Amino acid sequence: MQTDATLVLSGICLGIAITGLTSNAVGRECKTSRLYLRLVYGVFAGVFSLPLITAFAPALFLVYFPAILIMLLTLAPAVFYYVVAKSPELDPIPFKWRDGFLPLAGCIVTIGFWLLPLEDKRTMLIEGDLPTDIASNILAFTAFALILLWPISSLAYLIATLRRLRSYRETLLTIYSNIDQRDLCWVNWLMGFLVALWAAGTIGFTGENFGKGPPFEPVLFYLLAAGVLIFLNIFASLTSPPTAHIKETAESPDKYSRSALSKDHMESLAARIEKSMMQDALYLDPNLSLQKLSRYVGALPNHISQTFERSNRIDIF
Repeated sequence: MQTDATLVLSGICLGIAITGLTSNAVGRECKTSRLYLRLVYGVFAGVFSLPLITAFAPALFLVYFPAILIMLLTLAPAVFYYVVAKSPELDPIPFKWRDGFLPLAGCIVTIGFWLLPLEDKRTMLIEGDLPTDIASNILAFTAFALILLWPISSLAYLIATLRRLRSYRETLLTIYSNIDQRDLCWVNWLMGFLVALWAAGTIGFTGENFGKGPPFEPVLFYLLAAGVLIFLNIFASLTSPPTAHIKETAESPDKYSRSALSKDHMESLAARIEKSMMQDALYLDPNLSLQKLSRYVGALPNHISQTFERSNRIDIF
Protein backbone atom coordinates (compact mmCIF):
# COMPACT_ATOMS: atom_id res chain seq x y z
CA MET A 1 0.00 0.00 0.00
CA GLN A 2 1.47 3.29 -1.10
CA THR A 3 1.13 6.22 1.29
CA ASP A 4 0.94 9.85 0.21
CA ALA A 5 4.40 10.51 1.66
CA THR A 6 5.88 7.59 -0.28
CA LEU A 7 4.33 8.78 -3.53
CA VAL A 8 5.52 12.35 -3.02
CA LEU A 9 9.07 11.32 -2.15
CA SER A 10 9.27 8.81 -4.99
CA GLY A 11 8.14 11.57 -7.35
CA ILE A 12 10.80 13.93 -5.97
CA CYS A 13 13.52 11.30 -6.34
CA LEU A 14 12.31 10.52 -9.85
CA GLY A 15 12.51 14.22 -10.70
CA ILE A 16 16.07 14.48 -9.34
CA ALA A 17 17.12 11.41 -11.33
CA ILE A 18 15.56 12.73 -14.56
CA THR A 19 17.12 16.16 -14.00
CA GLY A 20 20.54 14.59 -13.50
CA LEU A 21 20.02 12.40 -16.55
CA THR A 22 19.22 15.36 -18.79
CA SER A 23 21.68 17.90 -17.39
CA ASN A 24 24.81 16.09 -16.20
CA ALA A 25 24.81 13.15 -18.60
CA VAL A 26 25.96 15.45 -21.42
CA GLY A 27 29.09 17.55 -21.41
CA ARG A 28 32.81 17.36 -21.85
CA GLU A 29 33.28 14.14 -19.92
CA CYS A 30 34.54 11.03 -21.67
CA LYS A 31 31.95 8.84 -23.38
CA THR A 32 32.49 6.02 -20.90
CA SER A 33 31.80 8.27 -17.94
CA ARG A 34 28.63 9.66 -19.55
CA LEU A 35 27.45 6.15 -20.41
CA TYR A 36 27.73 4.89 -16.82
CA LEU A 37 26.17 8.09 -15.49
CA ARG A 38 23.16 7.67 -17.78
CA LEU A 39 22.88 4.08 -16.61
CA VAL A 40 22.99 5.08 -12.92
CA TYR A 41 20.36 7.80 -13.29
CA GLY A 42 18.22 5.54 -15.49
CA VAL A 43 18.23 2.75 -12.91
CA PHE A 44 17.36 5.17 -10.10
CA ALA A 45 14.54 6.60 -12.22
CA GLY A 46 13.25 3.11 -12.94
CA VAL A 47 13.23 2.08 -9.28
CA PHE A 48 11.48 5.28 -8.17
CA SER A 49 8.83 4.86 -10.86
CA LEU A 50 7.52 1.64 -9.29
CA PRO A 51 5.38 3.27 -6.51
CA LEU A 52 3.88 5.68 -9.03
CA ILE A 53 3.09 2.88 -11.49
CA THR A 54 1.59 0.77 -8.71
CA ALA A 55 -0.66 3.63 -7.62
CA PHE A 56 -1.63 5.23 -10.92
CA ALA A 57 -1.11 2.50 -13.56
CA PRO A 58 -1.77 -0.85 -11.83
CA ALA A 59 -2.33 -2.55 -15.19
CA LEU A 60 1.40 -2.17 -15.90
CA PHE A 61 2.50 -3.64 -12.58
CA LEU A 62 2.82 -7.26 -13.75
CA VAL A 63 5.04 -6.14 -16.63
CA TYR A 64 7.08 -3.54 -14.78
CA PHE A 65 7.73 -5.21 -11.45
CA PRO A 66 9.91 -8.10 -12.76
CA ALA A 67 12.22 -5.55 -14.39
CA ILE A 68 13.08 -4.16 -10.94
CA LEU A 69 15.32 -7.21 -10.46
CA ILE A 70 17.46 -6.12 -13.44
CA MET A 71 17.70 -2.59 -12.06
CA LEU A 72 18.78 -3.73 -8.61
CA LEU A 73 21.46 -6.05 -9.99
CA THR A 74 22.72 -3.32 -12.34
CA LEU A 75 22.85 -0.37 -9.94
CA ALA A 76 25.88 -1.30 -7.81
CA PRO A 77 28.29 -2.14 -10.67
CA ALA A 78 27.07 0.91 -12.60
CA VAL A 79 27.88 3.22 -9.69
CA PHE A 80 31.28 1.60 -9.21
CA TYR A 81 32.32 1.86 -12.85
CA TYR A 82 31.02 5.42 -13.04
CA VAL A 83 33.26 6.38 -10.11
CA VAL A 84 36.14 4.58 -11.84
CA ALA A 85 35.55 6.43 -15.12
CA LYS A 86 35.12 9.73 -13.27
CA SER A 87 38.47 9.39 -11.46
CA PRO A 88 41.14 9.11 -14.20
CA GLU A 89 43.66 10.39 -11.67
CA LEU A 90 43.78 6.83 -10.33
CA ASP A 91 44.72 3.58 -12.05
CA PRO A 92 42.10 2.56 -14.64
CA ILE A 93 39.98 -0.53 -14.01
CA PRO A 94 38.63 -2.11 -17.22
CA PHE A 95 35.15 -3.60 -17.25
CA LYS A 96 35.22 -7.33 -16.50
CA TRP A 97 32.75 -9.71 -18.09
CA ARG A 98 31.89 -11.27 -14.74
CA ASP A 99 30.43 -7.91 -13.62
CA GLY A 100 27.68 -8.39 -16.17
CA PHE A 101 26.77 -11.92 -15.06
CA LEU A 102 24.16 -11.02 -12.43
CA PRO A 103 22.46 -8.29 -14.52
CA LEU A 104 22.32 -10.76 -17.43
CA ALA A 105 20.82 -13.43 -15.17
CA GLY A 106 18.28 -10.85 -14.01
CA CYS A 107 17.37 -10.14 -17.65
CA ILE A 108 16.79 -13.84 -18.33
CA VAL A 109 14.59 -14.23 -15.24
CA THR A 110 12.63 -11.09 -16.10
CA ILE A 111 11.97 -12.30 -19.64
CA GLY A 112 10.90 -15.63 -18.16
CA PHE A 113 8.34 -13.85 -15.97
CA TRP A 114 7.04 -11.89 -18.94
CA LEU A 115 6.49 -15.14 -20.86
CA LEU A 116 4.45 -16.76 -18.09
CA PRO A 117 0.68 -17.03 -18.41
CA LEU A 118 -1.22 -14.16 -16.84
CA GLU A 119 -2.64 -16.32 -14.06
CA ASP A 120 0.80 -17.58 -13.04
CA LYS A 121 2.12 -14.01 -12.91
CA ARG A 122 -0.79 -12.97 -10.71
CA THR A 123 -0.21 -15.95 -8.45
CA MET A 124 3.48 -15.18 -7.90
CA LEU A 125 3.66 -11.39 -8.03
CA ILE A 126 0.37 -10.36 -6.45
CA GLU A 127 -0.78 -13.28 -4.30
CA GLY A 128 2.76 -14.36 -3.37
CA ASP A 129 2.12 -18.06 -3.96
CA LEU A 130 3.89 -20.59 -6.16
CA PRO A 131 2.17 -22.02 -9.24
CA THR A 132 1.93 -25.77 -9.74
CA ASP A 133 4.06 -26.26 -12.88
CA ILE A 134 7.78 -27.04 -12.59
CA ALA A 135 9.01 -24.34 -14.99
CA SER A 136 7.36 -21.55 -12.99
CA ASN A 137 8.77 -22.97 -9.74
CA ILE A 138 12.30 -23.05 -11.20
CA LEU A 139 11.88 -19.45 -12.35
CA ALA A 140 10.64 -18.37 -8.92
CA PHE A 141 13.49 -20.08 -7.07
CA THR A 142 16.05 -18.59 -9.49
CA ALA A 143 14.66 -15.12 -8.85
CA PHE A 144 14.77 -15.76 -5.10
CA ALA A 145 18.42 -16.89 -5.37
CA LEU A 146 19.32 -13.67 -7.22
CA ILE A 147 17.54 -11.66 -4.54
CA LEU A 148 19.68 -13.38 -1.89
CA LEU A 149 22.85 -12.73 -3.92
CA TRP A 150 22.05 -9.04 -4.41
CA PRO A 151 23.02 -7.83 -0.88
CA ILE A 152 26.32 -9.74 -1.06
CA SER A 153 27.32 -8.55 -4.52
CA SER A 154 26.20 -4.97 -3.87
CA LEU A 155 28.22 -4.93 -0.64
CA ALA A 156 31.34 -5.96 -2.56
CA TYR A 157 30.78 -3.17 -5.08
CA LEU A 158 30.04 -0.73 -2.27
CA ILE A 159 33.36 -1.48 -0.56
CA ALA A 160 35.23 -1.11 -3.87
CA THR A 161 33.42 2.19 -4.57
CA LEU A 162 34.24 3.59 -1.13
CA ARG A 163 37.91 2.69 -1.55
CA ARG A 164 37.98 4.38 -4.94
CA LEU A 165 36.31 7.53 -3.59
CA ARG A 166 38.72 7.69 -0.66
CA SER A 167 41.73 7.35 -2.97
CA TYR A 168 40.19 9.93 -5.31
CA ARG A 169 39.80 12.40 -2.46
CA GLU A 170 43.40 11.91 -1.31
CA THR A 171 44.67 12.29 -4.88
CA LEU A 172 42.79 15.55 -5.40
CA LEU A 173 44.28 16.95 -2.20
CA THR A 174 47.74 16.01 -3.49
CA ILE A 175 47.29 17.41 -7.01
CA TYR A 176 45.52 20.65 -6.13
CA SER A 177 47.37 22.57 -3.47
CA ASN A 178 44.56 25.14 -3.29
CA ILE A 179 41.90 22.62 -2.20
CA ASP A 180 41.05 22.69 1.46
CA GLN A 181 39.96 19.60 3.39
CA ARG A 182 36.53 21.17 3.84
CA ASP A 183 36.14 21.71 0.08
CA LEU A 184 35.96 17.94 -0.43
CA CYS A 185 33.64 17.11 2.46
CA TRP A 186 30.96 16.25 -0.10
CA VAL A 187 32.97 13.10 -0.89
CA ASN A 188 32.53 12.00 2.72
CA TRP A 189 28.81 12.77 2.52
CA LEU A 190 28.47 10.77 -0.70
CA MET A 191 30.25 7.82 0.91
CA GLY A 192 28.03 8.05 3.99
CA PHE A 193 24.82 8.20 1.97
CA LEU A 194 25.92 5.22 -0.16
CA VAL A 195 26.51 3.12 2.97
CA ALA A 196 23.21 4.17 4.55
CA LEU A 197 21.26 3.59 1.33
CA TRP A 198 22.76 0.12 0.91
CA ALA A 199 21.90 -0.79 4.51
CA ALA A 200 18.33 0.54 4.24
CA GLY A 201 17.80 -1.09 0.85
CA THR A 202 19.17 -4.44 1.98
CA ILE A 203 17.12 -4.55 5.18
CA GLY A 204 13.96 -3.37 3.48
CA PHE A 205 14.27 -5.51 0.36
CA THR A 206 15.13 -8.75 2.16
CA GLY A 207 12.43 -8.06 4.75
CA GLU A 208 9.82 -7.70 2.03
CA ASN A 209 10.86 -10.95 0.38
CA PHE A 210 10.85 -12.89 3.65
CA GLY A 211 7.37 -11.59 4.45
CA LYS A 212 8.37 -9.52 7.49
CA GLY A 213 8.44 -6.10 5.88
CA PRO A 214 11.03 -3.37 6.57
CA PRO A 215 11.57 -2.42 10.23
CA PHE A 216 11.43 1.29 9.28
CA GLU A 217 9.26 3.59 7.23
CA PRO A 218 9.95 3.52 3.46
CA VAL A 219 10.26 7.30 3.69
CA LEU A 220 13.77 6.83 5.11
CA PHE A 221 14.86 4.93 2.01
CA TYR A 222 13.66 7.69 -0.31
CA LEU A 223 15.35 10.40 1.75
CA LEU A 224 18.65 8.52 1.62
CA ALA A 225 18.25 7.93 -2.11
CA ALA A 226 17.60 11.62 -2.67
CA GLY A 227 20.83 12.39 -0.78
CA VAL A 228 22.81 9.98 -2.97
CA LEU A 229 21.37 11.56 -6.13
CA ILE A 230 22.18 15.08 -4.96
CA PHE A 231 25.80 14.24 -4.20
CA LEU A 232 26.09 12.29 -7.45
CA ASN A 233 25.03 15.51 -9.19
CA ILE A 234 27.87 17.32 -7.39
CA PHE A 235 30.30 14.57 -8.39
CA ALA A 236 29.14 14.73 -12.01
CA SER A 237 29.71 18.49 -12.15
CA LEU A 238 33.35 18.13 -11.09
CA THR A 239 35.76 18.44 -14.01
CA SER A 240 38.84 16.24 -13.79
CA PRO A 241 42.22 17.46 -15.06
CA PRO A 242 43.76 15.81 -18.13
CA THR A 243 45.36 12.47 -17.29
CA ALA A 244 48.53 13.40 -19.17
CA HIS A 245 48.98 16.44 -16.97
CA ILE A 246 48.54 14.33 -13.85
CA LYS A 247 51.19 11.83 -14.96
CA GLU A 248 53.57 14.61 -15.85
CA THR A 249 53.09 16.19 -12.44
CA ALA A 250 53.52 12.91 -10.60
CA GLU A 251 56.51 11.61 -12.56
CA SER A 252 58.49 14.83 -12.99
CA PRO A 253 61.49 15.12 -10.62
CA ASP A 254 60.66 18.79 -10.30
CA LYS A 255 56.88 19.12 -10.49
CA TYR A 256 57.13 22.92 -10.74
CA SER A 257 59.65 22.97 -13.56
CA ARG A 258 57.02 24.22 -16.04
CA SER A 259 55.27 26.52 -13.63
CA ALA A 260 54.39 30.04 -14.74
CA LEU A 261 55.86 31.26 -11.46
CA SER A 262 59.34 32.59 -12.28
CA LYS A 263 62.24 32.55 -9.86
CA ASP A 264 62.15 36.35 -9.40
CA HIS A 265 58.39 36.28 -8.83
CA MET A 266 58.81 33.48 -6.31
CA GLU A 267 61.46 35.37 -4.37
CA SER A 268 59.31 38.51 -4.37
CA LEU A 269 56.30 36.53 -3.17
CA ALA A 270 58.39 34.86 -0.45
CA ALA A 271 59.53 38.25 0.79
CA ARG A 272 55.95 39.56 0.79
CA ILE A 273 54.68 36.56 2.74
CA GLU A 274 57.52 36.80 5.25
CA LYS A 275 56.87 40.51 5.74
CA SER A 276 53.17 39.95 6.31
CA MET A 277 53.92 37.20 8.78
CA MET A 278 56.22 39.41 10.82
CA GLN A 279 54.38 42.74 10.66
CA ASP A 280 50.81 41.46 11.04
CA ALA A 281 51.64 38.41 13.17
CA LEU A 282 49.68 36.08 10.90
CA TYR A 283 51.50 33.14 12.40
CA LEU A 284 49.45 33.66 15.57
CA ASP A 285 46.21 32.91 13.73
CA PRO A 286 45.31 29.28 14.57
CA ASN A 287 42.90 29.15 11.60
CA LEU A 288 45.40 30.40 9.06
CA SER A 289 45.06 28.41 5.85
CA LEU A 290 46.49 28.54 2.36
CA GLN A 291 43.31 30.15 1.07
CA LYS A 292 43.28 32.86 3.76
CA LEU A 293 46.94 33.67 3.21
CA SER A 294 46.45 33.87 -0.55
CA ARG A 295 43.64 36.41 -0.11
CA TYR A 296 45.76 38.43 2.32
CA VAL A 297 48.84 38.76 0.12
CA GLY A 298 46.95 38.79 -3.17
CA ALA A 299 48.47 35.69 -4.78
CA LEU A 300 47.17 32.41 -6.11
CA PRO A 301 47.08 29.55 -3.57
CA ASN A 302 49.11 27.23 -5.80
CA HIS A 303 51.79 29.94 -6.21
CA ILE A 304 52.02 30.27 -2.43
CA SER A 305 52.27 26.48 -2.12
CA GLN A 306 55.08 26.39 -4.68
CA THR A 307 56.85 29.19 -2.87
CA PHE A 308 56.71 27.30 0.43
CA GLU A 309 58.17 24.19 -1.16
CA ARG A 310 60.86 25.92 -3.21
CA SER A 311 61.95 28.68 -0.86
CA ASN A 312 64.29 28.13 2.07
CA ARG A 313 63.40 31.49 3.57
CA ILE A 314 59.95 30.58 4.87
CA ASP A 315 59.29 28.16 7.66
CA ILE A 316 55.86 29.02 9.03
CA PHE A 317 53.68 25.91 8.63
